[in-house]
Amino acid sequence: MWDGFRNKPSEQSTIFIESSVIRDIDKNKLLNTDIKCLVGAKIRAMTREVVQLTNDKYRIIVLVGGVNHCSDTKDATVVANSFKDLISASELKAASVTVASICPRGDLEINSGLY
Repeated sequence: MWDGFRNKPSEQSTIFIESSVIRDIDKNKLLNTDIKCLVGAKIRAMTREVVQLTNDKYRIIVLVGGVNHCSDTKDATVVANSFKDLISASELKAASVTVASICPRGDLEINSGLY
């Protein structure tokens, strides 16, 4: 079992870092959960946000994003590598990392190379 926290949080704490997909969730109805909404952000901006997190603050990081990045990037390898960097940075900050993404819109010509 991973035990990388020097000072473990007293409660199970979670942060969602996302690019506006869940921006309208009522934070007051969540327990021990923060939401960091980066409207229009791409994966690199999410990675910068993760790097700035205090190491001991969150036990769980949930990453929701990728739509904007996928829509602007023709090369699926670039997207995959960006996600790998984001996940690696997150694993240094929390015991558990979850990634959720929505497939890019299919009505944009730029996405045709991703399918």
